Amino acid sequence: MKILAGLIALWLAAAAVVVIFLLGDDNTCTPTGSAPSGGSGVPAGTGHTWPVDPAVFTVSDVFGARGGTHLGVDMAAPEGTPIYAAMDGTVAASGAASGFGDWIVLDHNIDGQIWSTVYGHMYEKDLLVAVGDQVKAGQQISRVGTNGESTGPHLHFEVRQPPGRLAGGQAIDPMPWLQDGGTATPSPDPHAANQAAATTPAPTSAPAAPAPTAAAAASGCGTSGSGGGVDNLKPGSVPPQFEQWYRKAGTTCPEISSALLAAQGDHESGFRTDAVSPDGALGIAQFMPGTATATAPDGQPYVIDADGNGRADPMDPADGIIGQARYMCAIAHTIEGWEVDGKVTGDVTALTIAAYNAGEGAVLDSGGMPNQIPRHFTETRPYVAAILADIPTYAQQLS
Repeated sequence: MKILAGLIALWLAAAAVVVIFLLGDDNTCTPTGSAPSGGSGVPAGTGHTWPVDPAVFTVSDVFGARGGTHLGVDMAAPEGTPIYAAMDGTVAASGAASGFGDWIVLDHNIDGQIWSTVYGHMYEKDLLVAVGDQVKAGQQISRVGTNGESTGPHLHFEVRQPPGRLAGGQAIDPMPWLQDGGTATPSPDPHAANQAAATTPAPTSAPAAPAPTAAAAASGCGTSGSGGGVDNLKPGSVPPQFEQWYRKAGTTCPEISSALLAAQGDHESGFRTDAVSPDGALGIAQFMPGTATATAPDGQPYVIDADGNGRADPMDPADGIIGQARYMCAIAHTIEGWEVDGKVTGDVTALTIAAYNAGEGAVLDSGGMPNQIPRHFTETRPYVAAILADIPTYAQQLS
């Protein structure tokens, strides 16, 4: 899904040039006008180019952050910094867009299929292209702004797979796409209000036997299931219609427990089956649609038809809770592989919870508990601490 070494090197290089930790709160965008030209790393009209000069921007928020709801990368740069077309294309949208203030969407014909790049948070006065215009890679199309739902000047940049942004194409991580010629794999990030890359990098070596985790320490007594997890749910601690599903889900793998999943579910949705976040996260476990249907290590989607009613639906509490367990287990196994390889350190349970919120990439890039952007300190770390603290509320204790 990601070419990790190159991505990390790229971010470090950008950070060495300029340190601008400006947090951009966005998930969509739009702009308008006619087009001057400019350059940004490759000659106009050839291949991919950076939408903002790499010597000027720093990454202030990553793809898959905010529990998978952040569908692009935020490139913080001074207001007015030129924004360039990432490759040749046609302007599909240029103007106002909810959340973005104003945006530009470019459609690109790649091998007969329409991909899109999305540019957001610009001001209307800075839109230099209009719908229908043909643009070349490296041509200036706008300027960095802080319009819409934004807390500082930055470009929100997305890459959308066929059939393109306006036709509902799935978002992928823009950074490897920019660096590697568009070969990135879709990375539906969960956070189902917490998910960040449903398609996770495979560990480079077999995971070690899991050490005792924070979840186990707080588990109290319980029944181990065939998957090695623990059903330690305190009777009456969750709404009765959900109890059997948390009990079953807790036995999915050794790294989780029923009490952990219940504590997390409470923080995700307050056990509301009809919960829908402003970013589109669904149900009791707050799955993003792309994560729910992403392929788990066993070859099935993360959200399966757990209750046998004929459909897999994150709004169905049984499906959502079992899907939550399946996704948490996949994250945990990835993190265990990284720990074996010396790429990250820390409690596996805590890091798994953090990755559910901020994405696995945030854990990897931080070498452990996410520490790359302000949101990691204001949202992710408190999220982890609160869930770990609440596990005993849901755990049946030894008497």
